Amino acid sequence: MNKFEVIPFPVSRRHDFVRRIARRCAELSPAAAENHLRRQIKVQITAMARKGVAPSRIDLEGRALEQAVRTNMVYVMHIPGGAA
Repeated sequence: MNKFEVIPFPVSRRHDFVRRIARRCAELSPAAAENHLRRQIKVQITAMARKGVAPSRIDLEGRALEQAVRTNMVYVMHIPGGAA
């Protein structure tokens, strides 16, 4: 039996998705924003696992998503017009 690796489109490159999470986090208190971000990452991790993505890839994508959202939050909170 042939084994194929499922390679997802990089979550961090889904710009609208990342911006939407960052904007929502910016509207929340710091603790609520952290919880929201963790929940969104968990949803993506669960979806990738269900689709058969390798655990090492899932870990990489989860960390990349977190970094992309945190970077976008800087723009949303500190730059006029934020991450548009």
